[in-house]
Amino acid sequence: MSTILTDAANYIDSTYTATTTFTQLQIGSFIYVTFKVRDMQIDPAVSGDDLVAITLVDEFANLFTGCFEEITICNDCYNLNIDNCEDAFILTGLNATTNYKLVFTDNQSNVNYTYYAQSDVQGLINIDATYFPDGVFNPYSSYTVSIFDNNGNPMVLSLDAVEYDCYHLTFTPNTIVFD
Repeated sequence: MSTILTDAANYIDSTYTATTTFTQLQIGSFIYVTFKVRDMQIDPAVSGDDLVAITLVDEFANLFTGCFEEITICNDCYNLNIDNCEDAFILTGLNATTNYKLVFTDNQSNVNYTYYAQSDVQGLINIDATYFPDGVFNPYSSYTVSIFDNNGNPMVLSLDAVEYDCYHLTFTPNTIVFD
């Protein structure tokens, strides 16, 4: 079964320019398979090849007998709200002592800012906000932060046993209180 699943993941990757992984879990006589399709670059609806079901066939053309409960395309971002006007903020959930390329995409203008950093032993990256142009991070801005390794391969962050493809950053406005 593993070869069939690997072939299916490879097919999805090559057809949709994606990164697909799978897990298998056997409970009693049932095998539960979970496919995670990440960073899909070709939208199945636009390609004319809607991805609405997957059929698995072995090398002898035998159809996999089972049913699919759900197909989910995973492009979840971890939502992170940061205090406005800070000189630095922290991103968590990354691998320890790993070099990363972070691409900050402004969700309104689509302008990209690239930031290189190494995570510490706890998987934290301290982002120096002064590296970016003045006023980039403000209460009206929203950013998607994509994570890549040094070779440009998409990476995943893990927080509370949930995997995410990116961060979604928003910024809290400052409140001045007068007595």
